[in-house]
Amino acid sequence: MGLLRFVFLFVQYLGFLMFLKTSRRIGKLGKDRSEIRWERIIRENLCLKYEIQVLKHKLSSLEKRPRWMAGERLGQIFVYLFNRDNTAFLRNYLLTSKRTVRRWIQWLNQKGIGSLIRPPYPGRIPISRELRELIGRLKGENPLWGSKRIGGELLRLGIVLSRSTIRRILKEEGLCPTGLMRKSKYQNPKAKYPNQIWSIDFFILRIFHLKILYLFFILDEYSRYFLHFSVSIKPSAVSCAREPKKTITIFGTPEIIISDRDSRFKGEFRKTLEQMRIKHRRIPPRCPLFNCRAERFVGSVRRELLNHILPFSQKETLFYLSEYQLYYNFLRPHQGIDQKTPAEMYALPYHSPPHRGGRARVGVNNHEPSPFPFLPKINKIKLAGGLLNSYYFKKAA
Repeated sequence: MGLLRFVFLFVQYLGFLMFLKTSRRIGKLGKDRSEIRWERIIRENLCLKYEIQVLKHKLSSLEKRPRWMAGERLGQIFVYLFNRDNTAFLRNYLLTSKRTVRRWIQWLNQKGIGSLIRPPYPGRIPISRELRELIGRLKGENPLWGSKRIGGELLRLGIVLSRSTIRRILKEEGLCPTGLMRKSKYQNPKAKYPNQIWSIDFFILRIFHLKILYLFFILDEYSRYFLHFSVSIKPSAVSCAREPKKTITIFGTPEIIISDRDSRFKGEFRKTLEQMRIKHRRIPPRCPLFNCRAERFVGSVRRELLNHILPFSQKETLFYLSEYQLYYNFLRPHQGIDQKTPAEMYALPYHSPPHRGGRARVGVNNHEPSPFPFLPKINKIKLAGGLLNSYYFKKAA
């Protein structure tokens, strides 16, 4: 194929030499009266045909940008070089501007004829097969992740890809580009800084013996930081009032606490908040989206953890929730805060995750060979028995 291309370009080059020889004589038309009449008519006919081609090319360029072939570029270069002083001729028979032709000549001098065959601006950089396999691996190991969530995980690895590119790659690989979650149409007013607004709520979960456990949690509205949780069989207003006190001794005092209209958030609970000079705001009846951060958190816990396990006891439930607290605060990029982790938004150091009594254990998979030769070794952090995954590059020794 390379030899055939060379022969084709050489034949084109000879044709252009003949054309240039003819074009130089065309520039002298009308000056030599001793010229044979039929030869002059043939040259004028050739000139008119070329002028028609120029007009067709200019009309097509009005609709879309013309695509120049290698032969056309060489022809324009030769026409410009041999008729550089004839401004009228170049105005009528040059298909592009002089500036463009000079740029082509510069490419030809620097990089040879290959620069005219392959333009120096080829468009988008193609996505390598290794990166496609990495995206497929993230989706295969985490089926609930959508294209935006995968983009956040890649951003933590230092790989920047748009959401549309990830969606296209997932479709080409035969994978679902979306997660299993609908985006809410309602938005809550955003807090301006950490510890301004806290959200609290309950939700229930069942363990192996079909007992019902009540999970109480506290969430920071600004950073989505998972501040505190407790598990009990039968909560009361007095026990609920103790939980904010424990959290305040560690993280400081908030200005506002938002809760639903549960009966446990009355009486003793409100008196405790009034003593600490904290405003307590209860959402209107049957309006859970007024406490949307807490409702979104409940959905995340259920989708990513609780829907896949059946704890045997209350102690095992505490272990899984401790693992999720570590993962949610320090390893999981959040889509609502520009793919940052809640710990980064809360201004906590990454190297000091809140291990709760040694129950949170991180398993790092350092034994899998890396299938990506152009990337450093990618390690995976496993939590909750492999239900929760995070990825990072292994530092070179």
